[in-house]
Amino acid sequence: GLSPAAHLFMSGSLGGTPGKVAKILLASSERHRLATSEYLASLLDTATEINRVGKGLVAGDMEEIAGYVARHPNVTRLFLSGNSLGPDGARHLSQILLSSDPPCRIQRIDLRHNGLGTEGCTIIVDAVSKNSSVTRLDLSANGV
Repeated sequence: GLSPAAHLFMSGSLGGTPGKVAKILLASSERHRLATSEYLASLLDTATEINRVGKGLVAGDMEEIAGYVARHPNVTRLFLSGNSLGPDGARHLSQILLSSDPPCRIQRIDLRHNGLGTEGCTIIVDAVSKNSSVTRLDLSANGV
């Protein structure tokens, strides 16, 4: 969500109408989700990498990515730095990492600059500790 200062700025710049702010945020979220869907649809079935660095992803986008990885177990690399996944995005990713049907084969994960905080980083580290395929994980610059 928006910081209080950003919300105040947005409300003021839109004539103080909170409903307009909500519509703008929803439209932005839908655009990101559509962009994620289009990107995943453009990948070949043999793709081994998902690269969405700095694409404005939010936690909900991880649901799309989780579904793709479940259908394409050949994915071994996730490059998702510079987004806004937060702890909820970490929860979605942990479900991917803990999946046994099909087994997760992800080896490299880049989650730098995602606002994961201590909670999100802990979720990821716990999941990685139970996943034998991950060999490289970058959680730097997440406010820990």
